[in-house]
Amino acid sequence: MEEQELIQLFPTISSREKFYIEMVDDAKVMVYKFLPNIEKKSVIRAPILFVPGFTSYFSQWSTIINYLVEKKHSVYVFESREKKTSTSKVSDPRFDTDGLIADLNDVVAHLKLPQPFFMIGNSLGSAMILKHVIDNEKNSSQLPDKIALLQAVYTSAPLQRFIDLAERKILFHIAMRFILTFSPIIFWKSRRETPNSYRNSLNNLRNTELEKMRIGLICSVNLKIIDDLPKVKLPTLAIGIGNDKTHPKEQAILISKQVKNGIYHEIPDKEYVDTELTAKLITDFLEK
Repeated sequence: MEEQELIQLFPTISSREKFYIEMVDDAKVMVYKFLPNIEKKSVIRAPILFVPGFTSYFSQWSTIINYLVEKKHSVYVFESREKKTSTSKVSDPRFDTDGLIADLNDVVAHLKLPQPFFMIGNSLGSAMILKHVIDNEKNSSQLPDKIALLQAVYTSAPLQRFIDLAERKILFHIAMRFILTFSPIIFWKSRRETPNSYRNSLNNLRNTELEKMRIGLICSVNLKIIDDLPKVKLPTLAIGIGNDKTHPKEQAILISKQVKNGIYHEIPDKEYVDTELTAKLITDFLEK
């Protein structure tokens, strides 16, 4: 994303930058860094690492990021390797769910965020954070103080029909291009009833490299962490969406019950998932 686009998305944030972090297989992943304006006697709050979901770009979460930075949090956004911003290839050894989690671990180690720090994850990003916490149970320098999980899931979201389609390469590419071309007609009901959700989904799809998406879908079935959730002892906010079929709220509810210090909160409509209402909910939990 160019500097002018960053300014348009984050007009009140004075410090915005992006940089690559190189992984062990030579792939580079993008991290965006947003710093608050610091004035005399300002209360500097804990930094936050934000992990968007599968093929979900940070631009979708600009309202929440702006809100967090206005509250004096430094916010770092890690865009995982299945996204167009990375230099990874689908043939890379880390191009699977385990690889995404290993990348997250390396990003946290590289950033060396001062304690305390927080982590926020969306969809697959929430599961990646849970696995990161589980894997670093005894490594306190890598652990955040609190985690907030938006559209929280502990295993692959119910996308089996897309995963089945992804296994048929040519048909997948044809189908995705058809959807991109005729989405206003195919999703006319969603476009009318949930315009914000429709717009974000379409923008994410337009920004996605289809082959990365295809392989990512096939690999996503590997993630199963439900049996290890009791190892998560950090205060955890699991947010479910009442009408979100892609991320069943039952997964968020179960996460909140299985981790040691979990809280569940439900947002009734996915139209509000990336609004200030959600940002305030998350911020109140992190700063409590």
